Amino acid sequence: MQEAQGLTLRDILNVIYKRIFILKIVVVLLPIGVFIGCLLATPVYQVDAKIIVTAKKDESSLLQGTTQGTSRIVNLNIDEIDLNSEMEILKSPDLWSKTVEALGPNFFKSQPTGIFGKIKSAISTEITNFFQSPKEPENGESREQVKYRALASSLMSRFDVTPVPRSKILDLSFKDSDPNKVQKILSTLLTVYIPFHSQVYSIPGVQSFFAEQLAASKAKYDLLRDKMVNFKKKWELSVPERQETDLISTLKLIEDSLIDVNSGLRQYSKIVTLLNKGDFPTGQLAPGGQRGGESTLINVLAVQVVQAAQKQGQVGEIFASNSRDYRAAADQYNETLVKFKTVVASESSILEIKKASLEESRKTVLAQMKNLSEKSEKLRAIQLEVSVAREQYLQFVGKEQAARLESTEGRQKLVDVKVLGEPYPPKKPIFPKTGLYVILAFLFSFPLGIGIIFVATFLDHSFDDPSRLEAATGYRVLASFGKVKKDEPPGDSK
Repeated sequence: MQEAQGLTLRDILNVIYKRIFILKIVVVLLPIGVFIGCLLATPVYQVDAKIIVTAKKDESSLLQGTTQGTSRIVNLNIDEIDLNSEMEILKSPDLWSKTVEALGPNFFKSQPTGIFGKIKSAISTEITNFFQSPKEPENGESREQVKYRALASSLMSRFDVTPVPRSKILDLSFKDSDPNKVQKILSTLLTVYIPFHSQVYSIPGVQSFFAEQLAASKAKYDLLRDKMVNFKKKWELSVPERQETDLISTLKLIEDSLIDVNSGLRQYSKIVTLLNKGDFPTGQLAPGGQRGGESTLINVLAVQVVQAAQKQGQVGEIFASNSRDYRAAADQYNETLVKFKTVVASESSILEIKKASLEESRKTVLAQMKNLSEKSEKLRAIQLEVSVAREQYLQFVGKEQAARLESTEGRQKLVDVKVLGEPYPPKKPIFPKTGLYVILAFLFSFPLGIGIIFVATFLDHSFDDPSRLEAATGYRVLASFGKVKKDEPPGDSK
């Protein structure tokens, strides 16, 4: 029987050639499918803009010139809190509500085009009306204001602002499926943002803004602090380090007690073994340094057993074995021995019960230590959140106090912003990138098709090579013929 030869490059090419139609189908259908998917997908357009955050002071008389007049000092030392504040202003629902109001409700009305678009719009409207009840106005707001806030929330979900590393510049981006609206929305936002920013940072507007931020940060800090306190009360975590030390001490005491109990059980086991062999206990159960846990009753009975055995031996030397004195001595020895064995068995059972109780206590302490370790980790994570919230709260306390002092002293040191890059109408959608996706699908279709060919070959258990049939069966192939059509006799095949 010949051994099967290894797979050669010729065999691989032969496998691919026999099922080349699978590769052709995949190479054709996969790019076509991706192309159709890109045509059916809703395109997404994106516009970008940039703003720079600076600081300005009052006019300075020290920089007055003869021709240029009074100069203004511009300070670019903006900290991270100023950038975060500008990002929060850009994401403010009030700013987006003003943007929606500036655009007008008719701007967001779009009629669906085509039969499929109208059917989809009608179905979406019916589903929305069925599952969502209309919201009633709250806090004295009108229905129009509620509608503006809903539109503003929808627009905010497609808006993103990112600080540029090591700079005072913020990158703004907005995404929408309508290329005619996406640029208009972001431009209107920037138009509304400048006066809204001035209103926020104007005195006393800056103070009220930071007061709101301070209240929000304090509420977050109080919430996390209450969460930490409740967590400690729930799991009884006063001082985890001290509790862990107490549990370790308790576990050590239990381990020491188990050692004493096991030592006593071994001693009683040795006594029983000696009695079974016919030897007598000496009356001393442990070495001199370990006699603290001995049973006095067992020691006394052991001595009595030895004395009774010695007395029986002495009487046996004087009297015959059937005499009354010898029988009395033998009865006394047997009675003392039975009493000794009973006491040893009772002490052993007591130690067994104590051992089981100690082992159960050890399991309980180990479980408590494991639970304490897990809850301590969670407590440390909560404490870290509380520390971060506390730092943010203290930062806003400082900002709020500085704003109050500026409001009191009448200083005009305000944070200023400028638009560096206006948004331009998008030329191409960012999704889907049809050309790129089709090229990637075409390139991926080759390994995919070849993979399908090899899987189909692996699942095919027929033989198409005489040498492989001979290697598998051990019999020699005398003749072979190719494929035969159903209506063609075997003798007419070529």
